Amino acid sequence: MITASDEIKRISAAAKSWLVRSIWCLVALAAGVLLGITYGEGRIIDDCRFSNSFRVGTQAFNCQRKM
Repeated sequence: MITASDEIKRISAAAKSWLVRSIWCLVALAAGVLLGITYGEGRIIDDCRFSNSFRVGTQAFNCQRKM
C-alpha cells in the first residue's frame, strides 16, 4: 500500500533529479541575463558619451548628468 509519505518522497526525489539535470540550463540563463543587462548599460553609456543621446526602440532620450 502506498502511503502519503512514500508519495512525498517519490515526488521530492523526482524534483531533485530534475534540478540536478537542469542546473546548467539555469546557470546559463542567469549568465545570459546578467551579460545582457551589462551589454545594454554599456551601449547606453557609450552612446551618451559620443552623441549625448540614446535610443530604446523608437524612443530617443537625452543624456543629462544629475548632481
